[in-house]
Amino acid sequence: MDEEVSMNQARTLALSILVIATALQSARADDALDTPAVRTLDSVAVNGIRHPQEFEYSDGARLLERFDRLEPARRDGIRLAFYARPTHEGVDLGGLELEVVAGDVSWPVELLNGGRVVLPSIPTQEVKNAKVIANVPEHALSIIYKVDLVPPAEGALTLGDLRERAARAREGWKAVYGKVAAITVPVFTCAEFEFTAPRAITVMLSDHSRWSSKSAFKVQVPLDLPGATSGAEIDFDRDSLVRIGGCKWKGRE
Repeated sequence: MDEEVSMNQARTLALSILVIATALQSARADDALDTPAVRTLDSVAVNGIRHPQEFEYSDGARLLERFDRLEPARRDGIRLAFYARPTHEGVDLGGLELEVVAGDVSWPVELLNGGRVVLPSIPTQEVKNAKVIANVPEHALSIIYKVDLVPPAEGALTLGDLRERAARAREGWKAVYGKVAAITVPVFTCAEFEFTAPRAITVMLSDHSRWSSKSAFKVQVPLDLPGATSGAEIDFDRDSLVRIGGCKWKGRE
């Protein structure tokens, strides 16, 4: 009888230990879920992606530094901009989110119309180790840079505005490329408008006639448009505009 009681006590003790251990493991698991994850690139919790797409923040900062070396007057009406682009078909960037991460600190990245990426300013001491991470897997996304022609915030955009901005954009590209590669930057003879949906562009000519393009996602306007003065106004849909860039005119398709 005493042996049977001892065996029962032993079983009860073992069962109690198992219950306590299970409860402790469960409590630790609950704590892990309730405690905010440290936002680093190695954390599985970052945007729900185990191996998120990442970029070096310093690469963008270096390009911006080169661009900003241009005198303000030479940068008037142009900007160095970054754009997110899928690397292959089937990648949906509709729910794309980006952030800059340095250690356990993060900064949000603003995404604008057409995938334009606005990098936040961060403390100088964080630039070297900072990463731009996305809520997409590796190799799904690229970030490219462009020198944009920026239309006036108010008032009409004229052909003269485009000509001036196209000349400055060439200088902007050369500044970003550096002295060696700067010789590859062409003289722009047109401006290319990119839209989120097919759109047409109309230019008012001096004889009160109009030059009109076909409706497309990308529309080129020649800078030496026959019959157009520098004051010729350009009519386009600002709401669907992604960017305007310099280009080499090849004529109508």
